[in-house]
Amino acid sequence: MSVLVVDDEESVRFICEIVLGSNGIPVVSAASAERALALLEQEAASVKLVITDYQMPETRGDELLEEVHTRFPGLPTLLWSTVENHAKGIALKDPMASDFPLRVKQLVAG
Repeated sequence: MSVLVVDDEESVRFICEIVLGSNGIPVVSAASAERALALLEQEAASVKLVITDYQMPETRGDELLEEVHTRFPGLPTLLWSTVENHAKGIALKDPMASDFPLRVKQLVAG
């Protein structure tokens, strides 16, 4: 079981790997939507959740998740950003927040 974290910022991916990993949640990460889809094609059976940033250079996170839902129906996803936009369903989430690992575990468990 692993979580795929997609963010163009290396520091965010690193923090997620540390925070989630220290809570027993294996993480694979990708710096782009293209790389994330390639990883999913290779490791779809082991990925239980995709977490992606909204604002990325080439493909926005919501566009990535549309593709994920098409190719991998039923795979849970979480869209986040450093900018809140409730109209688009984007939540502001700090990976250092104390409840972040617990919420990820809940999503992975279904």
